[in-house]
Amino acid sequence: MAARRISKSSIDWGKFASVVPRTEMHNFTAFKARSDAYLTRVLSYPENPPQINFDEYRNKVANKELVGKLEQAYKSLKINYPKENLSQEVDKQEADYKQQANAYVEIANSKIAQAEKLREKFELMIPYSSMTYEEFFLTFPDWSNTMAAPSIYPHYEKTPGLSKEEQAKYAAPDGPPYSI
Repeated sequence: MAARRISKSSIDWGKFASVVPRTEMHNFTAFKARSDAYLTRVLSYPENPPQINFDEYRNKVANKELVGKLEQAYKSLKINYPKENLSQEVDKQEADYKQQANAYVEIANSKIAQAEKLREKFELMIPYSSMTYEEFFLTFPDWSNTMAAPSIYPHYEKTPGLSKEEQAKYAAPDGPPYSI
């Protein structure tokens, strides 16, 4: 029975090892060794409890009723293993994390698409060293620093790759200073 329970929850150690960073590999090998030790210990136990020859005890013990009661108690012994009730919660958490990962992938893909457009723009423009200020501002109007759109160093609101919301957040003035 132990082997059947273990085989259902076995771990794909190769896949697990492929996602472990090199800096944590020593912790992973220690964890795998400990897990293997537990597995070996569980598998060393027999699947069923050992059979006891109660006839032999009846012949040797004077109190036959005691042996009968022990035999009845031994045969009625049932070890109830706890029911597995956490897999649904783990599956729910896995689905939530997959949603979060997919949302992150969508954001990353949109930023990659923006970066590709910007790269194409860089490939088509004249070299930066040959540009005048006017050509630069015509090529990159979002990055220009004019009286209509002033910016203060370090110009975070004009950083390439930020969304319009992020640029607006950086461009907004700070609130009033807090007094103590």
